[in-house]
Amino acid sequence: QAPDVSRHHAFLEMTKEGWQITDLGSAGGTYWNRKKLEPQKPELWPANETMQIGPYYLHWQDEKPLEEADPQVVNEQMTQLFQVPAGASQRQSVHGRFNAVLYPSLMTLGPGQETTLQIELFNQGAVIDTFKLVVSGLHRSIFSLSQNMLSLAPGARASIPLVIHLPQPGTLLARRIPAGPRPFKLTIQSITFPDEMSVLAGQLTVSPYESFSIGLWPGEIDNGGTCRVLTRNEGNTTTTFSLTSHDKDGRIQFISKQQRVKLEPGDTATQDVTLYYREKPLFGRTRRIPFELEIATDNGTRKTKSGVLNVKPRIPLWVVVFLEMALIFMLALAILSNRFTG
Repeated sequence: QAPDVSRHHAFLEMTKEGWQITDLGSAGGTYWNRKKLEPQKPELWPANETMQIGPYYLHWQDEKPLEEADPQVVNEQMTQLFQVPAGASQRQSVHGRFNAVLYPSLMTLGPGQETTLQIELFNQGAVIDTFKLVVSGLHRSIFSLSQNMLSLAPGARASIPLVIHLPQPGTLLARRIPAGPRPFKLTIQSITFPDEMSVLAGQLTVSPYESFSIGLWPGEIDNGGTCRVLTRNEGNTTTTFSLTSHDKDGRIQFISKQQRVKLEPGDTATQDVTLYYREKPLFGRTRRIPFELEIATDNGTRKTKSGVLNVKPRIPLWVVVFLEMALIFMLALAILSNRFTG
């Protein structure tokens, strides 16, 4: 910006007499034919006449006198310009200085998907106006607006894309955006006329998806021991998880007080399972019996974790070995005793 051009330098307005310009008390002034305009005093700006604002020279050309414009033609053009598509949200500002359309206004997206909405804005007023766009009701990370401020000349139209993009499934942000409808609003406000406002309504429906992780600790336990199953809901919807347990031969008894848990997105639950071998051997070596614990959702999604149950005999192996050695020793003594007595 040039140093002699103020932030709010001049005001341009279309009146019945034609274009009118007002210097807003700018530091550098506004000049017409080298004559400085008096601040805050409206002046008619004739066609093909040059205005100077700082280092900039401005002029406009009247191709068709304002009074010759056919109101019916203008209305038809405006109607064609704002043919509202099906499924769109359309609102005119409070006093009719601008019109706005948002389409589509209803959409459904799943995690990782995105869509582009169009915002159509039409300045129906008689002055150059600046508009501010604000989206509310949606997490800031899931939408992007190409511009939130823009200026339009009278009769000008602009199309602004609004991109909505959902995070990839399984991410922390995805869990913070639960499944279901999410109403939102697009507010458009005139900067020149602050009471001029239009609020467009929309609704984003987030599709549900299931995702979870499970853990098992410890993965190897002794007979009669307890292991712990950890389940984490990594989806975007409330889900009920069921625990089932089994081994190949059905010889393990699984005892769990909590078979089902209901988890909100991002929540974690633990379930304890105690394991007993139904037919504990009398003697022999320690047996390693594999087993599986399964977590399933009501929709049929399943995940399993494998573990090992160590089953020790009732009589430890060292006792058997000791008895065998003792028996051998006693037999040896008996043989030696018979030889000496014989």
